[in-house]
Amino acid sequence: MSMASPAKNSAESWQFIWREYQRTNPGAFRPIDVVNWAIENGLADIPKVNPKAILVRNIKRAAREIKITDPQDRIVREMLPAKVPFFDANGQMYLEVVYDHIHSMTVDHALLAFDQRDGNITKQKRSATRDLQSVLDNNPNVKGHEEKFLFDFLDDAPAPQAVEKVAESPTGKAPKPR
Repeated sequence: MSMASPAKNSAESWQFIWREYQRTNPGAFRPIDVVNWAIENGLADIPKVNPKAILVRNIKRAAREIKITDPQDRIVREMLPAKVPFFDANGQMYLEVVYDHIHSMTVDHALLAFDQRDGNITKQKRSATRDLQSVLDNNPNVKGHEEKFLFDFLDDAPAPQAVEKVAESPTGKAPKPR
């Protein structure tokens, strides 16, 4: 990308570009409109294509999208991903996504896959809760409409812990917890 910004990575580059785009096109935007505008204004170049990278992206997409019906008539993902550590020739560790079939994967793969999904869901709920709170606190367009912003991800939001006080017994000793 030929960027006229001090961006350190691609996300920062695109942040610069969409902010520039929104100076002349305020409001919500479609990514394709920003890309076309950036190319027309010399802020982005068409990337060189790596055919293998496209094929890898396609197989990952297929692994995510393909569903099967299990014997109990539930529609489930056929292939489940897990990030697994690998080591290169220099001993440097990196994570690679490995897929395995839902009905024949090892216990280790299943535990890793579901542990990672659980962690991702927890992070997504936390992020969505923070984003929603920021919208409610800072977006003047939603003031007065707060009651409409009730979502399922808020159901599992951590509530303040309730602590029950235990009265002293007549002997002066607190009862033993059960």
